[in-house]
Amino acid sequence: MDSLTERERDVIKALLAGYTDSESVATQLKPTPRSGGEVTEQVARHLISNALSKTGCRDKLQLALWAVRSGFPITWTGPVNHVPQGWEQDGLFGE
Repeated sequence: MDSLTERERDVIKALLAGYTDSESVATQLKPTPRSGGEVTEQVARHLISNALSKTGCRDKLQLALWAVRSGFPITWTGPVNHVPQGWEQDGLFGE
């Protein structure tokens, strides 16, 4: 985990918060002076790729699992009592 940059850790936190594609991850990253005030999808893809490479993960799901096992905080930003559509039919949420 020490080899990850702060930006790569921010990408992982965005993935754990439910942002799953490069475009939505980019919206969660703070611009840097070098980025010219905007974080592009290409930058997000690059950071995700770096994090995958440094952790030895094959995909974003493995990266998220690695992060949880490594002690990254999980911050869900969706609605508090939100049940994804169709899940209530599975009986997992008592409905």
